[in-house]
Amino acid sequence: MSWRSWPPTAFVVALCSMLASPGGAGVVPTAPPPEVAAENDAALQPIFGVVIENRDRGTILAVLPGGVERLLGHVRRRAVAAQPIPGDFHAAYYVFPGIVCASGVNAIHVKVGPRALYDPAQPTANPAVNFNLAPAELSERRSTGPAPLLQMIGEFGGFCKNLVNPCAPDEAPDDLPTLTPWIDGKGGAGDTIYTDIPGGTLLFGGPYAPFTGSQVQVSGADGDWVPLEQFGTPDPTRPLPDRIRIRVAEPVSRPARVEIDNVVPGQVRLCYPGQPPRTIAEVLKRVRGTGNFGGGQFAGVGEVRAAHPGVVCLSTSPRGKTGGFQIVPVNHARYMRYPENPKTFQWLLVGSVGSSGACSLPTYTTGYLDRAGQLNFRPPHEGIAPLYSSFLRPANGGTSRIVLSVRPKGASGFIPCPTVTRRTEPGLGDGSPVDGWEAFRLDLPATALEGIADDVADPAASVRLVSDDSPAALGLGRLRGAAAQAARRARRAALHRAFTGRPWRD
Repeated sequence: MSWRSWPPTAFVVALCSMLASPGGAGVVPTAPPPEVAAENDAALQPIFGVVIENRDRGTILAVLPGGVERLLGHVRRRAVAAQPIPGDFHAAYYVFPGIVCASGVNAIHVKVGPRALYDPAQPTANPAVNFNLAPAELSERRSTGPAPLLQMIGEFGGFCKNLVNPCAPDEAPDDLPTLTPWIDGKGGAGDTIYTDIPGGTLLFGGPYAPFTGSQVQVSGADGDWVPLEQFGTPDPTRPLPDRIRIRVAEPVSRPARVEIDNVVPGQVRLCYPGQPPRTIAEVLKRVRGTGNFGGGQFAGVGEVRAAHPGVVCLSTSPRGKTGGFQIVPVNHARYMRYPENPKTFQWLLVGSVGSSGACSLPTYTTGYLDRAGQLNFRPPHEGIAPLYSSFLRPANGGTSRIVLSVRPKGASGFIPCPTVTRRTEPGLGDGSPVDGWEAFRLDLPATALEGIADDVADPAASVRLVSDDSPAALGLGRLRGAAAQAARRARRAALHRAFTGRPWRD
């Protein structure tokens, strides 16, 4: 099936929609909050596909409407197999496998397995197994030596180490360290596809960035596309194939903006064109400062740095510097112990409507559960559209970007997000300008197609090749052995010459 005939579906994973746990205990499945039921049953329309040739020097292509293809970049080092993730990115537990579980300006994470649903009573059971894509800056060997993957990628779901360091630099280092690939024990390079695409562009926070929840496929034994979830069952750590496709779709009906009160209790409102604002969540803790979140150097002022099932990270700093804050669902925040830490000025916490009086935030209990064994805040928003699936992505620097505006205290309207390039919070130096912001607004594009319209229309920017429906697409199809290799080389050489004017040297 072509991605252009992809049927509408919805990416809906509730934190408490679970199977019986291995110990035999079960929790009653929980539907998404009723206020966002429509967003979690929304029809989707395909926008484009991203096809990655998972081999050293392989191509990375965007497949656009009408069969137009654009060369986005190349693979510097392939990924051999997905691996269980460490606890830093715990938000990957909240979603089903087979999808993009984090989309950022500095990394993309894809969940391969397992299929077992999440049980908050056993939060570390069935660890998520992911592979990653890294931009050029994290793919080059630098003089400062190796660094753990999640430290450099920014610890999507975890605690940013720089945030609690009073001496943390305001600016990103000029010399980023090399990522040491995680060895998978099978003689391969690891679980990360290293690319030559710059951070904050194209696939990583540009017009070709996927949404959290975008479906992923891999090449099967017969050359056809197979859902990644199917490929990863029962062993999500099996070697990855040589072709991977991300199918990016957006809701047919999209809100024009999201409004967030920076007061407690406050409201999170969804605003569709021609409709009155609709409250979809409550603010349980206001944000009062900014932090040096890793990866912020690849995003500009008022842009989205990253989106995943447990975070929307917003940048307040220009490119090349770090500074920003995060919007976090409260159950995830409690599990990660944000409320326990005294340095929690950089997070705005949200929960379901009516939850502001449900539980005292400073009273931390084990995991997600209260003393009665129930979720502290229910129904949950973790992994739920529109904030934490399918609607937001870091597509910056163009007409398809999401734009952050703020309303300072006493102001009658919103203004563009001011520049804040340092770690700021009450009691530190001159305090933080964020402490005086009463509300935020995220303006969304009418369609993500706005950012790629020129590529679709301009033959000089893109190359029209075979249709995605064709078995010969990408020079593979059902070709075998030497014939398949020859087709790959010919196609890669043609694309390289078309875009660079230079011959490809294999």
